[in-house]
Amino acid sequence: MLDGLEEAIKEKGYKYMRIDGTVTSEARHERVQNFQSDEKIVIALLSITAAGVGLTLTASSTIIFAELHWTPGIMIQAEDRAHRIGQRSSVNCHYLIG
Repeated sequence: MLDGLEEAIKEKGYKYMRIDGTVTSEARHERVQNFQSDEKIVIALLSITAAGVGLTLTASSTIIFAELHWTPGIMIQAEDRAHRIGQRSSVNCHYLIG
């Protein structure tokens, strides 16, 4: 799913960052810092299990889940990455269910 979304993002020419299970913790931290500080990075493409805990993504204003986890608490944790101290705007969460 992430690979397909990444292809579409690249085709549209959006600047983005990606975190999945292959990204080291050091690289995750660097990518999050870039997302938080670079207004040109408009998309954070994240795996729920790889990015659901320990990240601060308060630069986000919209979250779209293209995958669901079978444990509701994992989904709540993923939502909470944008609902952190320092968040200045409303955050809308959308779930794509097909």
